[in-house]
Amino acid sequence: NQWSQPIAVSHIIQMGDLPPGTYVVDNISKMVYSDPLSTETALQTVHLANLGDLDADGLDDFAMGVAGVSSPVFESGGVYVTTGQTIMTSGEIVTPDAYYYGERPGDRIGIVKSAGDIDRDGLMDFLIGMDGNETKSYIHSGSRLGRGTGGIRSGSYSFEITGEIFLALPDISGDGEWDYLVGDGTNLALLFGTQFPKTGWLDVDLSQAAYLFEDWDSDCSFNSDIDGDGLNDIFLHDTEFSQSRGYVERKYY
Repeated sequence: NQWSQPIAVSHIIQMGDLPPGTYVVDNISKMVYSDPLSTETALQTVHLANLGDLDADGLDDFAMGVAGVSSPVFESGGVYVTTGQTIMTSGEIVTPDAYYYGERPGDRIGIVKSAGDIDRDGLMDFLIGMDGNETKSYIHSGSRLGRGTGGIRSGSYSFEITGEIFLALPDISGDGEWDYLVGDGTNLALLFGTQFPKTGWLDVDLSQAAYLFEDWDSDCSFNSDIDGDGLNDIFLHDTEFSQSRGYVERKYY
């Protein structure tokens, strides 16, 4: 590339009319490029997320985050958000619709997740996390997408987490609101959507969680209504080491 530095590239393949076969990805994909990255390989991991429909046009939108991005400052990290409409109408190279970054050198933002509709405005929202100068995540409203580029700390809600363990749940409590599983590396907290104000800024304290699962630092996933009671259920994932079998995954719901 023109910078002679490492960059991240995400490939988007529109399956549509693509027949079964063997393909070279470069020949059938559209591509989203990052800005130049730090040479620290540990910071070159690419995080991808389907954010749902941020702009209410009926198409899902997409994000790519990389902690090693050095724009606007060294190892600020960056998250590139691209709408489905932009992807559909672009040529081979797709220009993202918005760019979110760490405001300080070494912020290292990059984790990005869908956050459901936390502010109840009918648009999907998204979480961006960092693990550099601070361990912190912010949820940004989908309505902000039209305002383009901005810093991570302008988000509406914040958590003292990296964002790596975060899951938006489509109403697990039966009250019609999105709910949230949030992990801080030690405990896993379940917060109900009704705990979040529709407007304003909130620094979320996990001690206020409706449920707290202690000493749980592994991932979780949404798994619909397993037991038929009309409420969505969750899977909690863990691994334990077995002398005879190595790492064995356990699942709980």
